[in-house]
Amino acid sequence: MYAKIQLKAQSAMEYLMTYGWAILIISVVLASLFSLGVFNAGSALSTTCLPLSGYTCTSPLLHSGTLYITVGQATGIAWTNTVYYYDPVGTTGCSFSLNAVATPTSTTIFNSVWNGITLYSGFTNTLVMAGANAVFSPTASSGTSYSGTVWASYNAASASALCAQVATISLKAV
Repeated sequence: MYAKIQLKAQSAMEYLMTYGWAILIISVVLASLFSLGVFNAGSALSTTCLPLSGYTCTSPLLHSGTLYITVGQATGIAWTNTVYYYDPVGTTGCSFSLNAVATPTSTTIFNSVWNGITLYSGFTNTLVMAGANAVFSPTASSGTSYSGTVWASYNAASASALCAQVATISLKAV
């Protein structure tokens, strides 16, 4: 009788050990995924910059109402008097002249650092766009999402007052 009880206890212990290890491994994996933010619905909306063909766009960052972004062009021509701007609506397009983009509006943020620069093909510049609280709230909580397009107005050797959509961006405030 004692041997029969001992066999049942051994069988129960093997059962608990086998399933115990499996449950422990599953728990560790789930805890790791949770700590990485896989189960956070907001993590699916990341900060991205999708450049159009012939342009580069990297490192978008939105902090305290200021947009930092690195953009460039590889069109084969030098751009002079380049003015970059961010359009949250994405519909402004090229319906303006080069001189008309000198003043920020409530729906557009302009780059105040690189206005009037020459941007050579194959080069990039880091832009700092600030000043329009109607576009990016300086007090936005971390994780607030924004999206829009980056445009460039420029002159080239062959023509003046040209315009190009450089990229589409999706941002989260940090």
